[in-house]
Amino acid sequence: MRARLFPASVAEPETAFTFTVMREYDLQSLQGKIAAYDYFLSLRRLTDNVHTDQVNDPYQPFMLAARAWRYFKAQIRLGGIFNLNKRYLPHRPPEAMINYCPICPDPATNMLGDWEKTPLHLRDGNFKLSQFHKNSGADDKSMFRGNSYFPPVQPYKEFLASTKKSAYVVKCGHIKVINRQHNQALRTVVPKKTVGVVSTACSHVFILAATDMYSAESQAHVDASYARAYTLYGYGDDVKLDSRDMIRHKHTYDAQCDLAPNVQIRFACFPYLRSHRQFLWIEFNQVGGYTRQMNDANREDTIIAHINDWNHKKFINSCESLICCLDLYFDCETNHR
Repeated sequence: MRARLFPASVAEPETAFTFTVMREYDLQSLQGKIAAYDYFLSLRRLTDNVHTDQVNDPYQPFMLAARAWRYFKAQIRLGGIFNLNKRYLPHRPPEAMINYCPICPDPATNMLGDWEKTPLHLRDGNFKLSQFHKNSGADDKSMFRGNSYFPPVQPYKEFLASTKKSAYVVKCGHIKVINRQHNQALRTVVPKKTVGVVSTACSHVFILAATDMYSAESQAHVDASYARAYTLYGYGDDVKLDSRDMIRHKHTYDAQCDLAPNVQIRFACFPYLRSHRQFLWIEFNQVGGYTRQMNDANREDTIIAHINDWNHKKFINSCESLICCLDLYFDCETNHR
């Protein structure tokens, strides 16, 4: 490591990659959405673009090294190696490894008073981040061990098994989202193990949590994603708050016209709520092209890396967002005087 070589194995390292290669792949993959296989093949072709098949191909060791590199990078960037949550933010899970939104209200860091009336969480499903059944990697485990955006697998599956199954049949002639999702999940040439991901994001579009969908986008998947976000912010079911029963929630959905016939009347009485800007799915749709071929652990670690990168870029631009919010606030104050 002092020679700036990253080993592919800890026990008996025989292959190592330069820090430059690891950084370049990490950035090219996160920004350009290039698959590891294509990146490594390009390195082999740069070595010999004629007899490429004769160039050494340590692709599998490189994949393990890339996952470890991203895990260590997340430990450093998110403060896990320094125990920041345990030392300075004890209300958050001590092992949590996510990039928190610096703008959203957090009563233990930047909010006083009626903080519970402020949070606005947005949820949406993505059916491009699907996954095929794989006959390999059954013993592979995520390096984040359930401490990042995705909940621990076994408790999550137990929760889904305990929920009541609802056979939705949408009658609305304009929106038939649920029926279409069922058809996409069942009528595929190759059966899918996971049909997509439900993410929970704040109003500043920081991704707070994610859950896998094993069928169409059900309320159970959405609720689990929502609960995961609150748990990572330190407000899980084991935390007792005097204001918990005072917080009122309104859950909306793109098929709400069928689930709640009077929803349009209700919305007419609501103040304006900013819609969920789905720019992030444009980025993640490109990732789904190769994560669907991965095993469970590799897929989860890869999606976590892309979420961390998305939140990191949002974090860098958060100062500009705060300035815009302040300008809007002062404009409103001036107009109402």
